[in-house]
Amino acid sequence: MRAIIAGVGQLADRLTAERIPWSVVPALAPEPQAGGNRALRAVGDVWKTLAAAIRLALVIRRLRPDVVHTHAFRAILLGRLGGWLARAPNRFSMVPGPFHLAAPVQRRLDRLTFRLDTRVIASCEYTKRLYRELGVPSARLGCIYYGPDHTRFDPHAANGARVRDELALADAPLVGLVAYFYAPDDGPLIPRELRGVPLKGHEYFVEAAGLVLREEPRATFLLVGGGYGEHGEEYRRRFQERCRSLAHADSLVFTGPRTDIPDVLAALDVSVQCSLNENLGGTIESLLMEAPTVATRVGGMPEAVRHEETGLLVPPADAPALAAAILRMLREPDVARAWAKAGRQLMLGRFTLARTVADIDMLYGELAPPDPRAAFVGAVDAPR
Repeated sequence: MRAIIAGVGQLADRLTAERIPWSVVPALAPEPQAGGNRALRAVGDVWKTLAAAIRLALVIRRLRPDVVHTHAFRAILLGRLGGWLARAPNRFSMVPGPFHLAAPVQRRLDRLTFRLDTRVIASCEYTKRLYRELGVPSARLGCIYYGPDHTRFDPHAANGARVRDELALADAPLVGLVAYFYAPDDGPLIPRELRGVPLKGHEYFVEAAGLVLREEPRATFLLVGGGYGEHGEEYRRRFQERCRSLAHADSLVFTGPRTDIPDVLAALDVSVQCSLNENLGGTIESLLMEAPTVATRVGGMPEAVRHEETGLLVPPADAPALAAAILRMLREPDVARAWAKAGRQLMLGRFTLARTVADIDMLYGELAPPDPRAAFVGAVDAPR
């Protein structure tokens, strides 16, 4: 098995530790560009993409794998072209979310190239439906969830009290949003409704916090996570600075990035995922930790958070509805915990890393020869 990645970083270290050979195709990762003619830059990007696809095809031809398996849209696009040029017998693209399908340019590219795949694998039923609408035949379309390692998310092994003690929050009602801060972006690669709008809904979370505090003044709101990349971190700093001028600033706690997310989730009375466009966000981890969960009704999140069964769903970009759902969770803790427990059972049945691996293995068994010597190439768009 060999992995082909966009940049050398954490993923490369993990591959090396597992003794999986890897190669780098640098053009998988976008180079920052500023100024100049946008049309000329677009032409240059097309040539870079074709050049990268040819380099990838040469690697695939040399390795002669039975399976080429790609993740994330940029790697999927190159993997389709490179795998087709190299005549790889099985080409699978695993799509991590519906974001690019709402962006006109990327949707068009997907429509033009999906026929180069043996199988398109959506990572939620919502994305699968979008691909069916795009014209992908049902026989070439599947759904495999990206599940986390459930052994890491065990509510009986977590220590939420430690987190509360560290943050000096004692018994205050605690509401949290665990998510990267993504900088607002613009341009043809961004869905129209998300241009200039932060993806994870932090602004709506903070607005909802102000409404909740009118009814529950003891509540505290955690914003857990760092910025995604340099621009995301700059946005996080600016957003945090703006929040300092709010009347309820003292009830907002920006923790920055943390590595003890299971403990953080165990400390929460309500876990919120209020994205505007999403696959499943952090809903799986929240429910595995039996944290009462409120999520927006977007993407695949309703597949994990079933309204009034495993949590509560609200419309996206609706702070009053989000506040009302949080208040309901805080005022009906027994009901909220019962939903969360049901959520954990649902997650254990379908939304775990073990299930993801088993489903992929079954797919390989169906379409690739069951030869222990069979070779696989996986192309991923890895953050640097």
